[in-house]
Amino acid sequence: MTYYAGVTRDSDSLKLVFSSPTIGPALIILDANLAVTTPLNVWIQTGVRAIDHCVESFCNLKRVAGFDEACVKGLQRLIPALLLCKADPSNAKNATRLSTRHPGRHDAFTQRRRPRCQSRSGHRLGPLGVGHGITSCILLPAVCKWNAKQKANVERQKLMEKILWDIDAAREFFEARGLKKGEADLEDLIDAIVREKFEDLAVNALEDNCTQANPARIYKQEQVLEILEMCA
Repeated sequence: MTYYAGVTRDSDSLKLVFSSPTIGPALIILDANLAVTTPLNVWIQTGVRAIDHCVESFCNLKRVAGFDEACVKGLQRLIPALLLCKADPSNAKNATRLSTRHPGRHDAFTQRRRPRCQSRSGHRLGPLGVGHGITSCILLPAVCKWNAKQKANVERQKLMEKILWDIDAAREFFEARGLKKGEADLEDLIDAIVREKFEDLAVNALEDNCTQANPARIYKQEQVLEILEMCA
């Protein structure tokens, strides 16, 4: 959907990123019923990656007109819709999956800003067989926390905290998990959101051929979750 594209070089598993105004498709079909056929693992990863782009772009220190608004609008639609999708993946009547993809235009707009460490690290992990949505779950909270410790973008992170708390569905989600406004930092909020996706990722990982080829046999969801927790 964007003018960005990436390919992995087989010889050394290096991801190469390039762009062109002619890369984008001529037609995009937005249909909730059609979207229901998308594997949940792919759907959730795509949504989490879009959240990643919005948060990273907003917290970037370079100000570009229009970017902040695009980030905020994207998050306001992405987070509630993703939570609904996870709760009821087969429900197309309320077009939750369609509303999840609508923010794609905001997410695509934010990608024009230079990303931070998370995206760069994710680009290195991706060619090794780790999906971008999974790298976002693992790396984004940690990068937010590390930058805050370095006092690199504290003001921007504080603004992002307020934005997330102002999203009704996100606020209810945070409060249900015992987080308190003014006490939980951005890393805590993002971590709460992405951990909600770990369960889905764990279930789908069990069906992956690479998981089945692991030297130590992985045959239940709890084992995958244990590995993901060790990465956090």
